[in-house]
Amino acid sequence: MIWQRMHIIGTLLCLNICVAPGCTSLDDESSPRLYAASSTRDIVRAIQKVCPVQFEVTFAGSQTLALQIHHGAPADAVLSAAPHHMDWLDERRHLRKRHPFATNSLQVVQSPVAFSGRRPIDALSNAKSIVLGVPDSPIGLYSARWLELQHDRGHQNAVEEIRAKVVSYESNTRLVLQRILRHEADAAIVYRSDTHAFPNLRTIAIPRSETPDIVLTFAWLTGTEVEDQVRHQISDCFIGDHLGPLLLNHGLGMPR
Repeated sequence: MIWQRMHIIGTLLCLNICVAPGCTSLDDESSPRLYAASSTRDIVRAIQKVCPVQFEVTFAGSQTLALQIHHGAPADAVLSAAPHHMDWLDERRHLRKRHPFATNSLQVVQSPVAFSGRRPIDALSNAKSIVLGVPDSPIGLYSARWLELQHDRGHQNAVEEIRAKVVSYESNTRLVLQRILRHEADAAIVYRSDTHAFPNLRTIAIPRSETPDIVLTFAWLTGTEVEDQVRHQISDCFIGDHLGPLLLNHGLGMPR
């Protein structure tokens, strides 16, 4: 149902303009264009600085990018935060070979005035107001899976309290974090990479044993007309063990 609704919305998007909230685009049609998840903004900008080939980037939520690509947006490659959005594109034959780019994890982030708890579930249930990602966004999906796991582990009451205190669902993790930074909510679930640039934020890591596998994936699109040599050079900027230190510096991990 979610994808059916989003399919209808997708037909209304202006495909030559970045229209989603929190979405940015650089308009240079002479360079290959990467469509990248909002959560990858910092790492992609860092890669742009060291990559020997210039490429342009459009940032938005992975679900928005998938729909824009399906409806003919002028993208050459995609970097997604959610395997199911890549599966959706793959089923429609939009993708060439997919490559794991990085791994991420979840954290609970709190405003300075929020009551803290020792565990993520306590920090959220003690909060007065909570922000989560919309259900069809990667951060929304991963957050929902973690809450389901807590429910199954006997924290039914805490999970119900958390769901009742949600005051906003945002389309991507950047917008979720902004609500905390503006003190518009007490707590939220975001990616570890989101908080890496804000060392003074109060965060509680969600144990990796409780975190769904969060793998960011890079792929070229089947309709791209970028020359093979250029594609290989840009691919080398997103694939390989040499990325390890750069990923670590941005709160990400190497693909397993």
